[in-house]
Order: sequence, then structure tokens, then C-alpha cells
Amino acid sequence: MNERLDTYENLTNMEVVRRYRLDKDGIDRLNDEYGDRLAPRTLGQRNVSALEKIIVTLRYFASGDFQINDGDIHKLSQPSVSRAVTQFTEMLANQETMTRNITFPTSMHDITRVKTDFQGIANFANVVGVVDGTQVQIQAPHVNEDAYVNRMGYHSINTQVIFNGQDRLIDIVARWPGSTHDSRILRESSVYQLFERGHVASEHKYLLGDSGYPCKQWLLTPYLNPANAGQVNYNRVIMACGVLHNICKEMNIPMIGDDIPANMQQEVPYQGIQNGLRYRDFVALTYFN
Repeated sequence: MNERLDTYENLTNMEVVRRYRLDKDGIDRLNDEYGDRLAPRTLGQRNVSALEKIIVTLRYFASGDFQINDGDIHKLSQPSVSRAVTQFTEMLANQETMTRNITFPTSMHDITRVKTDFQGIANFANVVGVVDGTQVQIQAPHVNEDAYVNRMGYHSINTQVIFNGQDRLIDIVARWPGSTHDSRILRESSVYQLFERGHVASEHKYLLGDSGYPCKQWLLTPYLNPANAGQVNYNRVIMACGVLHNICKEMNIPMIGDDIPANMQQEVPYQGIQNGLRYRDFVALTYFN
């Protein structure tokens, strides 16, 4: 028996969720899927087991704490924690794993399924995803430090996420400094090219976004000054899908939300050309009057 795992084994399921963001079943699934590749090549009490590497990495992700503190909790040295986090993170973030777990729907079958899910949530027809940017706080980088300071005044990566009607991520872009506007991140993304070049099946399909994005034929944004009941109802559905975004960020685990108040995360309204205004008017008039 690995004595370093005694504390984890003795935790209740809710205590595991509080510390690692996943429950024991979720951690067991990770161990089943990645355990063989994470296992040490030689046997010995000082070797770090696959399960230890998983929970150490999850704890590091969940707390953002110094690795030396993570090591103290799990009775490991800081270098051991660093190696474990690096190994498991690279495994989770490689192209094969990302493609298997986070995929944007493009076929008619998948698009129809996503549309049905959203229609059941808010009676909003033809929605295939909701897009938003979320600021992931980081330590100040040594290069281009100013670019990483966001509107709230802290250093971050502005991460674009798109999720479906089942609260699952279907696309993620995590490479832009915190000061980058959401609209630019979308414009430079592969999903933007999929829509612009007609590679997403179905004649009518929309992403929903906030006022930080341009209104386009395939991207619907709220009315800043709704003029009738249809536009008001349309906006309410957009806001309801914003609530789903927060649920998605929790990854379906009942945990405490972010420390940043939601009203501080609102995007600066987009000021450029918008070629989708008449499509938005059509949707509001057709479905929400």
C-alpha cells in the first residue's frame, strides 16, 4: 500500500471534489485511461505512481498554489510535483486527446443534435454553440508583460470557449494575452474560418455571443438598445445562454465559482463592421415576437 495515498483514499467523495474538482469516479476514469502511460518504468517506494501524478496535477490545477505546497500535501518534493504536472499536462493537451474530447460539430447529424439541445433549453432555433472569452489568471510573464494585463488589471490568458447545449466544450483557444479583444481571438480562430468558408453543415446555424463580437450571418449578438418585445425576449435568451457558460466552466461539478464578479467580465462592445444585423432582426421577429 502506498502510504502517500492514504490521505486521498480516506477522503469522502465530496472532500475529493472540493480538493481536486473531480470526484473519485472521474479520477478513476483518468487513471484507467492514462495510468499505463503515467506509471513509473521501475518499481520502488520512492517512485511516483500514476494515481499520484494525476491527483497532484489536479490539485495544482484546482488551487493554482505553489508546487512546493502541493508537494507538502502529497508528501512529494517540488521537483517530483513539477515532473508529474508536466507529464500529465502534456498528455492531456496533446492533439490526439484534444481531438477526441473537444470537437466542433460540422456534419449535418451532429449539427442537428446540437440544435435540438439548444431548442429544448430556450426555444432558440438553429443555435449550434455559444462563444465567450474568459480570463485565466497567470503570473506576470517576463516577455511582453504589458500585453497580458487585462481590463480588470491583472495578468491573464484570454481564453475563447465555445460550448454546446449539454454544457460541453466543443472548441477552445488558449493562446492570446489578456489584453486581446474577444473579437480578434474569434477572427483568428479555426472556427471562424469554418463558418466563413461554409464548412459547417446546414443552411441556418448560429453561434451566440455577447456584444464584444460583431453581429454576422452566423454569429448573433444582443441588441444594445432593444426596441420591441421580440428584441427584449431575444436578449433574454442570449443572457440565459450566458448562464450556461458559467455552468460549463464548472465542468458539471458543484464547486464554488470564480472570484471575479460577473459584471466585471463584460466585454467592451464591438465597434467595427457588422454584416449580420438583418439576420438578427429576422431571428428576433420570427422566433421571439
